[in-house]
Amino acid sequence: MNKRITDELKRLLNGPNEKRIIRYIIRNEEVSRTEISKALSVSMSTVTNVTEKLLRKDLIRECGVQKLERGRSIKLLQINEERFKSIGVGINAICVSINLIDLRGKTYFNRKIALDKTSWKKNYENIITLIDQMAAENPEFINDILGIGIAPPGFIAFEMHNLDKKFDFEDDWNIDDIINLLEENYDFGATSESSFSCILSGESFFGKAKDFNNVIFVNVSSGGIGWAKIENKVLDRKVSKDYHSLGHHVININGPLCSCSQHGCVEMYTGRDALVNTYIELVSRDEEYNTLYSSKDALQQIDYHKVLELAETGDYNAVQSVSKAATILSTALVNVASLMHPDLFVLSGQVVRSSSLFFSIVQKITNVKLKTLTGNEVEITDRVVEVNTSSVGAATLVFEQIFLEGNTI
Repeated sequence: MNKRITDELKRLLNGPNEKRIIRYIIRNEEVSRTEISKALSVSMSTVTNVTEKLLRKDLIRECGVQKLERGRSIKLLQINEERFKSIGVGINAICVSINLIDLRGKTYFNRKIALDKTSWKKNYENIITLIDQMAAENPEFINDILGIGIAPPGFIAFEMHNLDKKFDFEDDWNIDDIINLLEENYDFGATSESSFSCILSGESFFGKAKDFNNVIFVNVSSGGIGWAKIENKVLDRKVSKDYHSLGHHVININGPLCSCSQHGCVEMYTGRDALVNTYIELVSRDEEYNTLYSSKDALQQIDYHKVLELAETGDYNAVQSVSKAATILSTALVNVASLMHPDLFVLSGQVVRSSSLFFSIVQKITNVKLKTLTGNEVEITDRVVEVNTSSVGAATLVFEQIFLEGNTI
């Protein structure tokens, strides 16, 4: 695990076409030189020179032939996915996890350790412990590792948990501290973005987002709404630093007061907490439903799982709660799409992934409104990467910086 490798790659990919060509090969399973030339409007001689250089360095490999007319055939190329690997660290309110993956997302090592709820310094040390375990169990991969990506904890989620006094940290989270510690212990670079940007980065490598140029990721959770953006196939780092701004988009200036001191923000109406609150409000006004709950305490025990379950069975108040939350989110997506013109929305979060009704309403209303306003529709999907989404996405940050962007770590 050393910076010599990344320095060599930086020199190898520093020409005007090298990154464009390797990016195209990474994004596609099998491609010919002719296809690359046409897709990128680059001369065949340039494509041949660059691909020969990449072949010599074992970055790509020939993977077969494509039969053409009159008995002719051309060689196909693909990324040598096993040549390089990356470590991803994910941190949430439950555990610290690390993944070692290659360029096609194959996992070589996955390990978790319970989050220490009193000391971030202890959690940093646990990250070092996990990486040492990975290195000890996979010595043959040491020189293939390009670096480490970190998906930091979602602070809003931690603040919500702290309301229940589940955490009592004696020190503050500091991304610079963990990066410095990693670089003191290992000879490789580290990079970090918001957990939402990490998840979107993973989707851009291994999910549906890899086929689109401009993608917006939206995560609907208990603590609020997080988002991330890819523009022209490159992760937008500015959005990563302002990842909760979408949730504070004002929908109703006369609405309830939000934690940001504005009234009527999107996250006050959308998300699992808002969903439950709406349901309780509706049921409290409904005499028929009042007979179903023996007391206010019984009603307060309702959680979002129950609301979504009732909605799927056609329960009127539950359906109304889901519809209200989905409609508000649709309004926010329409406003974002009108400004940023994405090709794809990727939705995620507990409510999105637990309710087909919520997702279908968001899909339908967003595109009906967009069609009316702009004459266009946007594809809306849920995320594809199912397991270890933050740590896998964090690992792809390293690949993104080295192979897809202008910078390297």
